[in-house]
Amino acid sequence: MAVTAPTASQIRIVSFVCMPIAILATWLRLYLRAKRRKLWWDDFFAFISMIGICFLWTGIIIFTSSPDSHPRRVKIFGYYCVDNGFYATIWPARLSILLTVIRLAIGRFRLLLRYTVVAFLITWAILDAQVWWTCENQPGWKDREIVQCMLGKDVAIAQLITDCLADLILIIAPIYLLSTLTTMRALRIRLMIVFSSTIFTTIFSLVHAYAILKDLGYMEFMFAVVEVRRAFSDHFYSTEPIILVPRWSSV
Repeated sequence: MAVTAPTASQIRIVSFVCMPIAILATWLRLYLRAKRRKLWWDDFFAFISMIGICFLWTGIIIFTSSPDSHPRRVKIFGYYCVDNGFYATIWPARLSILLTVIRLAIGRFRLLLRYTVVAFLITWAILDAQVWWTCENQPGWKDREIVQCMLGKDVAIAQLITDCLADLILIIAPIYLLSTLTTMRALRIRLMIVFSSTIFTTIFSLVHAYAILKDLGYMEFMFAVVEVRRAFSDHFYSTEPIILVPRWSSV
């Protein structure tokens, strides 16, 4: 049974529902941390992720406008806002979760996670650059009525692999950390469930990568919005360990 692709209006409506919730959730997270004087690098990347979603939202508004609403240059800008804004939302959100785990970790495990932060930053930069060199090598898309670069197989595979590896790390690292605790068993299980919710983001990442691979057009944008919304839920709920168990934090 074929799945009907969403319309531009539907994508816009979903973005107007999901994006404000994500932005407000981030402001709430930052408020809770600031109130308890526990702002750290994980909150910085949560803020960067919020800036990224503003670019993504701007791009979606431009992209889903009628083709004659904006000049060519604005439509190209809007498309890049969507693609690069997506990465600027997802990867800082992942970094925020990882840095939350680092706040709770000690010893060699903490050092290993710091190296992982560097790996995440490099991955983000490479994926971001890949969009540019892929699209700039096929400039014909800029003159179409609907301005959308066909990212193709290489981008889809790169996103699929990096998403799976990154999300796997974000599942395993906190579970390993929390499993080493010998007290407060009920709280430990609760926090494991909170961190393990990253698996839902992985599912949306897989679907989004499939949409890119198959050049599904508007469907790709819809899945991007949903994935971003899910990622924001993950890094918002990752605030809970710092609030509930401040004595674990080493910063």
